[in-house]
Amino acid sequence: THQWYLANAGRLPDWAAFVGTIYDNPHIPREEIEEIRKTTPQSVWEEEYMAQEVESKGLVYAEASTDVFCGDRFGNLEDMPCVVGIDYGLQDETGVVWLHVTPEVYLVATNEHARNNWSVGRHAQVINQNCRGLRIEGRFILDATNFKREHASNTSVGQVFRQYGIYCHRSEKALNPGIDAIKRFLIGDKNKPYLYIAGRCQKLAEAMRAGAKQAADLETKRTGIAGPILPEERKVHRETRPVQVP
Repeated sequence: THQWYLANAGRLPDWAAFVGTIYDNPHIPREEIEEIRKTTPQSVWEEEYMAQEVESKGLVYAEASTDVFCGDRFGNLEDMPCVVGIDYGLQDETGVVWLHVTPEVYLVATNEHARNNWSVGRHAQVINQNCRGLRIEGRFILDATNFKREHASNTSVGQVFRQYGIYCHRSEKALNPGIDAIKRFLIGDKNKPYLYIAGRCQKLAEAMRAGAKQAADLETKRTGIAGPILPEERKVHRETRPVQVP
């Protein structure tokens, strides 16, 4: 909250600020914490559980309205053209999203796949299984960095995907234009967005909601106007307490 930042900066002389992470909670077993970490998006883990500032992440989702999460209203889109976006992570989690294009040129995220520490071949098998019966027509998009050959194998991630019949196009690597494009789809025509998420894409929806919350919290920090605080004991606990001043 705004008061916490003021106290931490020493601008509230009668208050003290404290920071604690989920690891500081003696009532949660270490095994349970590690399980939470495995199933939580990195940005959410860093901010909500580890008390880290994540100002540069999630701001793209600030424009995500509740309408964005109504993708199921479009019904069966299997006959519509589909684009598959692949964000392959060497160390981080690999994420895949299936986006259908409606006749009105709305984008609807209908399916997702996210796993860590999998080989390219294992991801490719899941991607191919989920593409059966869909109008993919060669529309696979992969980060441009994944077309660089590794020194040891002299092959790239993109080449390995090709071995499994997944022929990927290079995505644009420029960050700011990509963020602007997503924001435009989230805003739409100001009456309704151009991008929607179906209920099956829980991780994508969670990331968007977390990003919107981060943007709102940053706005609260900037303006000093705080919203309601919803305490959740399993998450990071930031608080201010009055202290005795001699």
